[in-house]
Amino acid sequence: MNCRVLAAFVLVAACSTVALAAPPDDTDEFAEALIAQGWPDLAEDLLARVARERPLTWSEEAIAASAHLATLETAAKEIEDPYWRKEALLDLLAQTDTFLGRFEGTTAAQTRKSDLHRLVMDIGEAILAAIGKSQDEGATEALQVQAESVFARAEKEVKARIDLLAAAENRDEDQEWALMGAEYNGARLLYLHATVFPRDSARRKELCEAALREYEEFDLNYTDSIFNVYACVDMGLCLRELRNTDAALEQFDRAIGVREAWGPRDPVTKRFPIPSQDIVDVVAYAMLEKARHLSDVGRAEEASEVDKDRLTSLPDLSERK
Repeated sequence: MNCRVLAAFVLVAACSTVALAAPPDDTDEFAEALIAQGWPDLAEDLLARVARERPLTWSEEAIAASAHLATLETAAKEIEDPYWRKEALLDLLAQTDTFLGRFEGTTAAQTRKSDLHRLVMDIGEAILAAIGKSQDEGATEALQVQAESVFARAEKEVKARIDLLAAAENRDEDQEWALMGAEYNGARLLYLHATVFPRDSARRKELCEAALREYEEFDLNYTDSIFNVYACVDMGLCLRELRNTDAALEQFDRAIGVREAWGPRDPVTKRFPIPSQDIVDVVAYAMLEKARHLSDVGRAEEASEVDKDRLTSLPDLSERK
């Protein structure tokens, strides 16, 4: 029985218990746990069942609304066409703003507020993808104007998130991780924002230089995290934009070198014993970008060797249990 089916059985049992309870119970905690586990539709179903038995508390109403937003977000991200994905996410952002105003002060609103910068980043990335596919000059200009507004808001949301987390005293491990992630996202946003503008334009260069400074500061403040590996790749991308080939390749190689942290290649498979798919993914990403950059600067043979190395040196963990 898979986890989702099991959760559905638990949900039915919980609903039966909830229906018999006269005072408010721990329904809100259970619904929030379902959302956190990626099952917002089950949380909506739970709270709908409860609502048929008794009035929902304000907190429960907020959780039900948050679950609905999470369901919409999942559906929006699955839209393949970047233009319509962007439109769906923008509609979701408007609904989220309304939700935050209506349920200010609830735990559900605080949680969704803390994730707001990710939603705005997703919108920005969808707009960039739409720009990449656009073949109409007027439509492209309209998307660029829209992107400017979206990235400005995303940068504002990330800064607010960083300020909030940095001000917290005695941060626990989760808060430290969240702060690290927010600071990484702050740098990445500047790079993504740069790519809105034409290659070699002054604005693109300015934002890439700003992003590079943020990444360098991040690299000084944090070590030995997956964010640091992604930061190396992103610094390589910034340096590529700035036409600094050697420095870009050096950053790509720093990220690729992480594959050696768990020992040499297996003598039989010739693959590195990387234990995590997350690490495999970021190393593969670094190798793809290195190969792309080498190809762009006319070093096709070297690019081909990097691609061959990527296909033969990284383990396939997709079928591991």
